[in-house]
Amino acid sequence: VYYVPETSDEAQLSLGSGNPIPDSKIGSGKVTLNAKKLALRVGFSSELVEDAVIPVLNIYREQAVRAIADAIDNVLLNGDTTTSATGNINSDHATPTSTSKYLAMNGLRHLPLVDNTDNTITMSNASPTLAKMRETRFTMAGKYSARPTDLAWIVDSGTYASLLGISEFLTMDKAGSLATAQTGQIGFVDGIPVYVSAEMPLTEADGKVGGTTNDRGQAVCVYRPGWYVGYRRRIAVSVDYLSYYDSYQLTATVRLAFVRFDTDVASALVNIAV
Repeated sequence: VYYVPETSDEAQLSLGSGNPIPDSKIGSGKVTLNAKKLALRVGFSSELVEDAVIPVLNIYREQAVRAIADAIDNVLLNGDTTTSATGNINSDHATPTSTSKYLAMNGLRHLPLVDNTDNTITMSNASPTLAKMRETRFTMAGKYSARPTDLAWIVDSGTYASLLGISEFLTMDKAGSLATAQTGQIGFVDGIPVYVSAEMPLTEADGKVGGTTNDRGQAVCVYRPGWYVGYRRRIAVSVDYLSYYDSYQLTATVRLAFVRFDTDVASALVNIAV
């Protein structure tokens, strides 16, 4: 964007050198999406299908779709491609199993815990406070942290339970009709929606899942436009009958990619007492 003078003569109306507005080139931040595959397979006998009093094929399909959907949530949140004996945020004490789903890609938690540790704040084994949540949020650049409608908090169930008791949200005299004592839920924190995820694990004090006691909560603040999920293959489920084994094989797969636009689009509050 340039400061330009008022168009004052006809020569400036042309697209030539006389135009008062300098020409700009449209740029593109190239982001490569490398799809990774998640899959499950289960076998069961024809006798099970024949003797069941409920339609097990349909139920197994539904369960497979749900399992893959939960795995997607897990990977997007907890993904870490680190394969060393120490360092993976999901296995900070031992080498991850080669088929662990979180090895598919780096997820939301990986950014503040590994890639940009300046975006991690510790609660020092105390209950969460609004002041610390604000501190965590504003470790991100102002162009992200100052846009609450583009942000989201993701927490584990223990942290969510602790947030219900924060004094600023608890009573109607402070939070009005949205008081947690009235609604039993946290809708927003400073205008930012709060989501509880069953896939968010409890961790050690450093925010990683380790080999000792994992009993601390965690809250991740995410700038949503800074992340992109791309699907090469949506969830696909197939059931095949193998006559030579007189059994069925159910397979569910999905191929997706997950990328971020820089290393400042997420922050984390760790070491929360729950």
